[in-house]
Amino acid sequence: MHRLTRAILIGGLSVIMSRGLSAEAQTAVPHLASVFPTGGQRGTTVEVTFSGVNLSYGTSVVFEGQGLTVESVKQDTTPPANAKNPDGKLIAKIHVAADAALGRHALRVLTSLGPSDVGSFVVRQWPEIAEKEPNNTRDQAQTLAPPITVAAASNQVEDVDWYRITAKQGETFVFQVEAGSIGSPMTPILSLQDSNGHELATAGALAHPDATLAFTASKAGDYFLIVHDLEYQGSAGHLYRLTAGTMPYITGVFPLGGMPGASLNLTLTGYNLPSPPVGKVIMPADNPIAPSSSLVPMAIALPNGWSNVVLLNVGSSPGVQATEAQASSKSGQRVNLPVTADGRLTASGTAPFQGHFYRFRAEKGQRLVCEVMARRAGSSLDSVLTLLNANGQELASNDDALGKDSRLEFAVPETGDYIARIADLNGRAGPDFTYRLSIKIALPDFNLAFTPDCPAVGPGDRIPFTVTATRLYGFDGTIDLDIAGLPSGLHVVGPSQIGAGRSEVGLLLAADGNASVQASALRISGTGTIGGKKVTRGAQSLKEEFVKVGDQINRTTHPTKLPFAVVTLPSDFLLKTGVDTLTLGVGKTVDLAITVTRKAGFTAKIPLSALGLPAGVSVTPLEIPENKSDVKLTFKAEGNAAIGEAKLTLIGRSVLDELHHTEHAATVTLTVTK
Repeated sequence: MHRLTRAILIGGLSVIMSRGLSAEAQTAVPHLASVFPTGGQRGTTVEVTFSGVNLSYGTSVVFEGQGLTVESVKQDTTPPANAKNPDGKLIAKIHVAADAALGRHALRVLTSLGPSDVGSFVVRQWPEIAEKEPNNTRDQAQTLAPPITVAAASNQVEDVDWYRITAKQGETFVFQVEAGSIGSPMTPILSLQDSNGHELATAGALAHPDATLAFTASKAGDYFLIVHDLEYQGSAGHLYRLTAGTMPYITGVFPLGGMPGASLNLTLTGYNLPSPPVGKVIMPADNPIAPSSSLVPMAIALPNGWSNVVLLNVGSSPGVQATEAQASSKSGQRVNLPVTADGRLTASGTAPFQGHFYRFRAEKGQRLVCEVMARRAGSSLDSVLTLLNANGQELASNDDALGKDSRLEFAVPETGDYIARIADLNGRAGPDFTYRLSIKIALPDFNLAFTPDCPAVGPGDRIPFTVTATRLYGFDGTIDLDIAGLPSGLHVVGPSQIGAGRSEVGLLLAADGNASVQASALRISGTGTIGGKKVTRGAQSLKEEFVKVGDQINRTTHPTKLPFAVVTLPSDFLLKTGVDTLTLGVGKTVDLAITVTRKAGFTAKIPLSALGLPAGVSVTPLEIPENKSDVKLTFKAEGNAAIGEAKLTLIGRSVLDELHHTEHAATVTLTVTK
């Protein structure tokens, strides 16, 4: 039970927000509905409009990474007096540095109500233009001068957009439409026609968020690209980015990654690549949150320009590349643990292709963790991972564990040789069937996460905040937390520690009554002792959402970027208790006075809950009626109630609708006596 908020992470950033807000009823978290244009070219300045709910109170825009600078911001409209969660726009001039990282940059709009949810802005090396309407027929086709990127939208139902390009004989053109990857609901379908109206090629985003079409012109002349939504849906939010040209385009790389800081010579597949088709990259530093499975987006510098962005895995184990020996189930390529094996499933000869085999030695009692990185990094492989004994007998197998990628854990029964086999589910093979297979011995460790991803607290308010530990392979020690980046006037209430054997700690974030509206980057890490050594792990921010399935509302979380801690304008209400401590005898009741200080205009009923109640203790009522500012809670201890002291957190909710609310807390210490 946590506050539903949204977040942002920029190292060392602190932003002061000062715009006022008219009194209103339940306040919605700022929501970013669209960003247009959706990107910009390196070395240019772009005027970008950010649209959504409560963005009229926006004061700034912040970006992940380096190379994007906000030169100016202005509200497009002033919110009407007493407006409740108005739609609004913020217009910003964004300078894209000449060396800005290519690809998508996460962003947030900062407002005096807190940050918006995450949007994205795409940096490309080609000139950018806007779609010119009308372009709904062949005669209206918008003429493009590639290489170029078009910021466009399928802006109404049954919208079909036409584009014209002129090609020379033998030129290979690539058309890439980004939609789902930039948060658009559009499922793009592309088709290419010649000047006589004959369809030459089609492509769609049926299994991927985006779509790519490549063709080689058999003769010089004009060609027409048609873009539409799969179901011919459309709206102002059905945005897409069309990049067209004879630029280099990578469909696959080998190997799929390397160790932190390693220099990799990649073998490339795709279109308009150099001969030989190779590229060089320097792997970045490891991700402290997920060192074994992190993927980083990287563009590759080639003689004819920068490539599109590809995903590369930052590994944590020494690597080997597949050799001819790995094609035999009788021997298998000998490796030492831990290891990451890079390979490509390429069938040869006439015998049925069985996959690749790796032989290694393991000791009785060890626990093996075997994981495939393939489809997540853009490979065509749908992996099946099988563990065999030295005689080739199957011990364990897995198909889909991480999307289409395989993972299995195995307790070694006897000391000796074992074989890991990797194959495609459908027996396929080819140059794009690349993989990284990691095999390691499970060692005690832990991962950390926290919710909400962007705790936002009004002056004098408190909200619940949870840090969760996933304990791995026997680690049950204490984890000391470091919560850094809190803005001035915001404090942690509770132990900054996850106790031995515990999976989480519930904290409160409290804002001073005179705290000013501001936001700063939130960084959380935890340190535990493993094998006599201090080990520190960064915490992953989790966005919390509620989803309705049938008649049930389920809580979900998913990783997000850019966490912030925020002091906002006044909360919808503040929750206070009449006393700090209560004593309750077994079989008796005791009352607690609750007072609510409501923001002007907030009159709704307030659902209540109590966290940390001892066994055998109940409390009623569980709501503060509409327009009421106080209530008396009655605690009752049954005859079997647990004796002792408990620190209770009382939660009141400001409910926007059945899927969205914010939480506000008060605390009391309850002692149950005989």
